[in-house]
Amino acid sequence: HPLCSGGLRSGVVRNDMPAPTAVVLVFRRDRVLALLRGSSAPWYPDTWNLPGGACEPGETPEEGAIRECREETGIRLQHTTLFRVVSMGADGDLYVFTARDESSYVGICWESADYQWVGLHDLGGMSFVPYVEDLFREVLSDESRLTLRTT
Repeated sequence: HPLCSGGLRSGVVRNDMPAPTAVVLVFRRDRVLALLRGSSAPWYPDTWNLPGGACEPGETPEEGAIRECREETGIRLQHTTLFRVVSMGADGDLYVFTARDESSYVGICWESADYQWVGLHDLGGMSFVPYVEDLFREVLSDESRLTLRTT
């Protein structure tokens, strides 16, 4: 089970292993939310990324993704679906979730300079944090994900 690998037991972060990172691909209709990292960001400034970050001790990756999304965008997700777990070697695991949000609110925090709801045709002119563009292309090319409705 993915939540039991990479230093996790029962899906909870242990203090003696690198904290996993959790990100979320937030859908609104046929677009996915992208956040532009600020020019003073310590890594990959001025590039597009997903809401997410390191999980806190005692937090499951899903809880971390939901918390980070709320902190970075103001969006309060109710449900997520695990999309993929990527081993980042010594840096721990990256948990990628999908979710749907049909509210009209986005309130970015200090970490981001801007946001955009991105469609497949928008990707060509954007500079992304490594691996993130591949995630966007994959989910935006999958028609079944674009029509998925969560409750």
